[in-house]
Amino acid sequence: MDHKTSIGELRESVIAEMVNRSYTISTIRTFRYNCNRFARYVQECGMPPEFTEAIGAAYLRDTFGYDERSESGQVSVYVSSNVNTIRKLGEYRLHGTFHTEIQTWTAGYDWAGCDKAILEKFIDRERESGKSENTIKARRHALRYFYEFLTAHGLAGAGEANGRVLSDFVHSRKGNSQNYIYNLLTGIRLYFRFLHHQGYSIENLEPLVPTMQRRGNLNVPAIWSEDELRQLIKSIDRSNPTGKRDYAILLMSVQLGIRVSDIAALKLSNLNFDHKTIEFTQQKTDKTVVYPMLDDVGWALIDWLRFGRADVDNTHVFLTCFGTPTEFAGGSAIGSILRRRMKMSGIRKEARNTTAGMHSIRHAVARRLVENDTNLYDIVSIMGHRNTNATSKYARTDIKGLRECALSVGV
Repeated sequence: MDHKTSIGELRESVIAEMVNRSYTISTIRTFRYNCNRFARYVQECGMPPEFTEAIGAAYLRDTFGYDERSESGQVSVYVSSNVNTIRKLGEYRLHGTFHTEIQTWTAGYDWAGCDKAILEKFIDRERESGKSENTIKARRHALRYFYEFLTAHGLAGAGEANGRVLSDFVHSRKGNSQNYIYNLLTGIRLYFRFLHHQGYSIENLEPLVPTMQRRGNLNVPAIWSEDELRQLIKSIDRSNPTGKRDYAILLMSVQLGIRVSDIAALKLSNLNFDHKTIEFTQQKTDKTVVYPMLDDVGWALIDWLRFGRADVDNTHVFLTCFGTPTEFAGGSAIGSILRRRMKMSGIRKEARNTTAGMHSIRHAVARRLVENDTNLYDIVSIMGHRNTNATSKYARTDIKGLRECALSVGV
């Protein structure tokens, strides 16, 4: 196929395909707007209006500071929208199609076509082997992307894959972080191994899956001083429901170091005000943990539940405050709260190769514990790690327990 390379022609071709796939009008409008901004950039740079991977990468780097070689995947929705726009243009130019971004997790495997039953058996095998639900979700995520790629190229199933197809699939994910692609390929590689060992595939396709090393510690969590954490918390206006909610969420992170995914999933039944404890099963490790409900955390939760949270039939502790109240979609939605509150408080974390997401606050809690000479095994318990290997990285900086190291934020 002789694919068009003009930005304008690519834009219109992609939009036609988006219409065919029933994308919403607002999504198509955003894509068109992003394309026009990209076209203006190319024009202002004095270059011909032709799309190339190099021009797309330069645009993302110059306009948004996005560098695919070091990107951790933690970018704003706005930047992510523009990255996906450039990715769609590039994929369509190379392959005459593009990936559909996965928005929701469906219970079935209809997207696997004729391989549906086999894929179900693979997922069941992974679950039976003791894999966590998050790992199971990652496997489905990788394979759904792969099957959608196969379908877009007119291939009936995994049995029609070959080295060229796998290479094209990896190339189509250009722009994702190296670790993200590594995880995608891990899921696909394990699936091909399963197909061969179970006799579904005569040819062993596992060796054809491109190899990629995981790059560890691409970005170091930003360092938070105690003064910065106090500034962040105290800057929140608690006179409105949004402020009450954000205050309680960030205080739980600052004081207890609870993972953002667990905060998003927290249920009312997890709160025990009589015993002043917060007990839940962690999303990441499937391990049940019990946190002390520190006084400031307890009062922040009461303020939110009594005077901020909408009176609706929903078991989640934290709900959205605009539109129809509902639980947060996941940890990334909670993470946007931190970015917004940092901006409002005037705190900036822009050191190169550092990330200032919610996980950086979790690191700050672990460092406070270490600095207070807390036993390593106590840190494992408090942070909810599976073993000391996950915790030992904090020992480079610095506990006597959460009650002893809690910050004074002047509630």
